[in-house]
Amino acid sequence: MQQNDELSPGYDYEPPGVDRRALPNSLQLHNGEQYTVHGLFGSGGFGDVYRVRDGNGRQYAAKMFSRRTYNYSSDRERQAFQRIAQNPHINLLLLHLAGQLINPPPGYADEILITEACGPSIKDIMMRAREDTGHVKSPTFSMDHIKQICRQIGEALFHLEKLKIYHLDIKSANVTFMSTVKYDVDTNLSQPIITMRIPYNEKSDVWSMGCLMGDMCIGKPIFISKIGITETQKQQSQFEFMVSRMNATIPSEMITKSRQGRRCKLNLSFLENRKENNQDSLMNLLREDTDLPMFEFLKFMLIFDPTERPSFEEVIKHKFLTNF
Repeated sequence: MQQNDELSPGYDYEPPGVDRRALPNSLQLHNGEQYTVHGLFGSGGFGDVYRVRDGNGRQYAAKMFSRRTYNYSSDRERQAFQRIAQNPHINLLLLHLAGQLINPPPGYADEILITEACGPSIKDIMMRAREDTGHVKSPTFSMDHIKQICRQIGEALFHLEKLKIYHLDIKSANVTFMSTVKYDVDTNLSQPIITMRIPYNEKSDVWSMGCLMGDMCIGKPIFISKIGITETQKQQSQFEFMVSRMNATIPSEMITKSRQGRRCKLNLSFLENRKENNQDSLMNLLREDTDLPMFEFLKFMLIFDPTERPSFEEVIKHKFLTNF
């Protein structure tokens, strides 16, 4: 989605509880450039992304890396951005500058990646819509807009697939619009609907995109860990629930590979005598009968065996994303 330079991308969607006093006033780079900090786009496992402006008032997003994750994250992201710059795509952010800070804030590495400014994320929109309406149920997206948005996501990920770049962290908080987004919420329905005026290998991203679509449709993750105290217990519960929700048969080859080198800590014995549980069925999440084509599309994408899962080329050519 193209950015409108007259808008301030995402400035109305700053994460709650941000202490602006804790943010640096400016970022000075060794190449002589300086950026003033105007806020925070968001925080993640690898660091923070600031809203910044250059000396001419142009808006950008500046990603700062925590020292504890610096070696893992920054090198891979920089290389990915460089490959995208050589083969750009309208639905992918472009790198403006990769540089070094003169005086990085405490706890951060000196490397910085500056990209085009971002608008709100899908998660931002859903959270703000719920706050605006005060509705008990989380607002979800209209089916037409799920198709439009996910068509663009699919095209972007297909482009990355061709470049041999794998995102591996597709979720509502990591998919952003390129400019400030206006939306309406129809609260006359039992489930409030958002309508928008929109100005490890690649197969892992296909699965993640399917999960994101489900989140947009029902307002919460379609796979949730139900029980467990330890991380392993939670993973066990979530995996069993995923298998039940999709009524899936796990190929014996996948089970054998998972046990090699003791990499998988899950107890897979439940697969031997598993019975179908209609209560957990994916189809029970339909808001209404007209949602059926999308849920059939989810079944097409959410295949446990990566070798049988569709590619993004197949995803974006599917009738669900081509029939508007």
